[in-house]
Amino acid sequence: MGPLNQPRQAVVRRAHPKLRAWLEQYGVRVLRFHNDDVLEDVEPVLAAIAKAAGIDVFAADTQPPSPSPLPMPSGKGSG
Repeated sequence: MGPLNQPRQAVVRRAHPKLRAWLEQYGVRVLRFHNDDVLEDVEPVLAAIAKAAGIDVFAADTQPPSPSPLPMPSGKGSG
């Protein structure tokens, strides 16, 4: 049985196991989504990404984190 005849989960679980293991050893969490889900039903994909990032999309006071301003390079802009 080829990948086209298998459930999505079976294909995703075995996709690039060495790359996934290498990334995870550096603290990178790998999330995989089927192309059709991203293109046709993106809301559950975004919810899964938010959940994996620890963001409660249903909380009333949820705000995205503010980025810290980057420091000015030394010698630039001072004067």
